[in-house]
Amino acid sequence: MFQKLPLALKVCIVCCSTTFMFSCAFWVYSSEEAKSSFLLAALFQFILTWSLIFGAFIFYQTFKYFRLPQLYYSQLPFEKTAFYKRIGVQLFRKILINSFFRHLNPRVYIREKSRAEFLRFIEETKQSETSHLLSGFATLIFQLLYLRDSNLSSFWILGVFNLIFNMYPLLLQRSNRFQFLVKLDKFS
Repeated sequence: MFQKLPLALKVCIVCCSTTFMFSCAFWVYSSEEAKSSFLLAALFQFILTWSLIFGAFIFYQTFKYFRLPQLYYSQLPFEKTAFYKRIGVQLFRKILINSFFRHLNPRVYIREKSRAEFLRFIEETKQSETSHLLSGFATLIFQLLYLRDSNLSSFWILGVFNLIFNMYPLLLQRSNRFQFLVKLDKFS
């Protein structure tokens, strides 16, 4: 059965499986080792978070057009500019665009002011948002495993990394998309 799959799908399955196995093995190792040092725990959780983000990245390089149901991408009544400003998304955006992280995904930047570019950008925000949702969910599973094992320092450290590297990027993509949907209406 595996031999009949397209090459891209085979590569995705192998990479995602390897990443997940690495993450699980790393979690087992770090569960014990991280109890000895807060700095070591932080380093382990940082590596674990990025390995899970890498898994979601590989998934999306293979399945570029995978989307959740359209209802998920709809703006909720409370999702106004003031909401995103109040929870610090705009501050996160400023930090992000002034750091080396801005180079990680150049596709989430506008190249020109045109309807076609805005549509491309809106689709890219959906892809990026869903990727962060998947890696955030995987990270949450590992957080719950740490909580189950009463490893509270690793639980909280991983939670902070999940917030910084998954939740805020997800919220930033939502905020950007809603702003550009308004701008897109001006092109009609």
